[in-house]
Amino acid sequence: MKTKCMIGLLFLLVFSLAVQATPIPVANPSFELAVSTVNTWNWSDQAGTGADVIEDWNYDYTAAAWPSANDTGVFTTGAGPSSDGTPRVSFVRHSSTDAASQVTGPWQDLGHPIVAGMRYTFTMDVQRRQSGTACSLTLNYHDGGTRTEIVENLIDMTGLDNDTWATYSVSFTALPGEPYIGKSLGIEFNNESTADSWQHFDYARVDSEIAYVYGPTPDDGEPAAPQDTDISWNIAPGMASSIVYLRPNDANFIDTANNLLDGVTDTPPATTKSPMLAYDTTYYWRVDIVEPNDPTPVTHTGPVWSFTTIPEVPTVTDPTGVVGLKDTTVTLTVTHERGTSYKWFKDGVTEVDSGTLTADGDITLDVALPSTEGTYVGAYHCEVYNSAATQGSGNEAASSSAGVWTEGLVSHWDFEGDLQDAVTLANGTYQINDGNSLTPVFDTGIDGQALSLMADANHVVIDNPAAYSFHPLGYTASCWVKTAETAGWAGIISKHEDDGVDPRNGWVIYRSGTGTVATLREAGDQYGSVNIADDAWHLLTVTFDPNDGGESVMKQYIDGQLDITWTWAANSGVTENDTAPVRFGIERTTADFAYGGLLDDVRIWNYAVDPYTVAGMYTDFVPTADPICAEDIAMDIANADTGLVLGDTGFEGDCKVNLADFAAMAGKWLDCNLVPNTACN
Repeated sequence: MKTKCMIGLLFLLVFSLAVQATPIPVANPSFELAVSTVNTWNWSDQAGTGADVIEDWNYDYTAAAWPSANDTGVFTTGAGPSSDGTPRVSFVRHSSTDAASQVTGPWQDLGHPIVAGMRYTFTMDVQRRQSGTACSLTLNYHDGGTRTEIVENLIDMTGLDNDTWATYSVSFTALPGEPYIGKSLGIEFNNESTADSWQHFDYARVDSEIAYVYGPTPDDGEPAAPQDTDISWNIAPGMASSIVYLRPNDANFIDTANNLLDGVTDTPPATTKSPMLAYDTTYYWRVDIVEPNDPTPVTHTGPVWSFTTIPEVPTVTDPTGVVGLKDTTVTLTVTHERGTSYKWFKDGVTEVDSGTLTADGDITLDVALPSTEGTYVGAYHCEVYNSAATQGSGNEAASSSAGVWTEGLVSHWDFEGDLQDAVTLANGTYQINDGNSLTPVFDTGIDGQALSLMADANHVVIDNPAAYSFHPLGYTASCWVKTAETAGWAGIISKHEDDGVDPRNGWVIYRSGTGTVATLREAGDQYGSVNIADDAWHLLTVTFDPNDGGESVMKQYIDGQLDITWTWAANSGVTENDTAPVRFGIERTTADFAYGGLLDDVRIWNYAVDPYTVAGMYTDFVPTADPICAEDIAMDIANADTGLVLGDTGFEGDCKVNLADFAAMAGKWLDCNLVPNTACN
């Protein structure tokens, strides 16, 4: 029993000693070790004679860029802050415009693994010289050959006199789960001045100590914590208890009557609390940790942290656009919190509805649709207010706008000598070359005239993005094309801006480099199987339904017949894009991917049309074409023209169910293939 007690006391003694700040060795910390030289540059001898390489320190530069009289140099000279004759590092940064010639600050891999729950501090003495404006101290970690910054202290020295020594440091507490845990600790210092300057550095030292409490949530200084946030923290292992203080608007915790948590003690120690917080309030909090240093526990006072809760302003979600049938009413819905009143606006400025609110929840707006199909009704958004967020205060909650349309054909350009929309969309304007008006060229079309495009920057712009931003709700785009070009990609019709990130916004009907058709939607490029670059007229039609039987479905038709179908998760990869206009002849604003050829009869619907409509568009223009089977029929098991039936080699349905199909079925009447055959009775 005595042995166990002695071992326990010895452990506590060792633990108690271990928690004191412990130096981590820095090689050549005062730069007194011998130096070698390389063919670089130094201040005394100018270019060409070589600068000091400081023993045990590294710095990066491109050797081929040296020497130059306007580069950066690092060398040892003079006395340190104690004037004891020891060297110091002089860091010279000149006004070189050659980035490769700017040396990084000296750095060192300490070879010390970073441990979670330890606080590391890097300290140096720095002297401002020769108009130096700033310096930095950095703690980083080394992983193989990669050096990654953990924390940097960028120090403004503009208020210091030349020749004045000052001590600076930078610290961090290692959090569990961070990528630096277990990696080697490193340090770096730098002259951060942008003009000609000197800085002197001396006496680099690094300490580590146990962080009894660390890693607060919310982060220290968090400016927008939720009102219902919990506070949490990390503690060192083996502690006896915790003591928590929380106080609004005051960091001293003295007026205990106003403390939300006034020295609340938990044994074993707690790591989280759920206080009742107010809006728009700065809270200060502290967690003291009691170390079980038997027989006299030691209380370690924690740092004071702070966070500010969000103002008591309302929030509101965004409505979803809607396409509805004519002569019906559709409903737009948003959800709010903390609102006391609201207003709906049409097209950003016209107030169309308002009211008061008594509880969090939905706000709806009923929009009556007109009697005309394919009409753009307008864009609607909702604003929510309360006493902390009155209208016009800048704190009100405003949703994004949602478009409303009646279902139907939105636009139809037949290019009969002009660029007019036969549906007469009131908000449509027509330009050539994005505002630089040019005279369009017309040629013989599939019916009457067609627009002639020359694979250059000249193209058509229909500049009313909001009116055509229904495509996340479904759309159809159709056009007749005639081209023989296969050079590169070509945007035939589009409503798309490629911002270089996925998911991409909008849609495009392309001609690919091989002449096959390709459509682009938010999930990427999808290719068809038909080569249209044969100098003949082809009808291209793309339909998109964001929720067809639980899937997003895009279909591409060539000459009225289904070519290929793509499916993905319902309502996924669909992003509204109100900024890109509709264009003919290019893909996007930069006028690249230009189309060369004829374009006729462009039509856009705000829903996915059925295959019968697509087939009818083709046969309307080509009445002599072979009949098109718009959809397969399940009972089409015989072809009256060929005499073949389902199961025969070469059988293809005739898209009709008639006596031939009945005869094929009757010929199999009472056939039974069940085993045992008694099951057929």
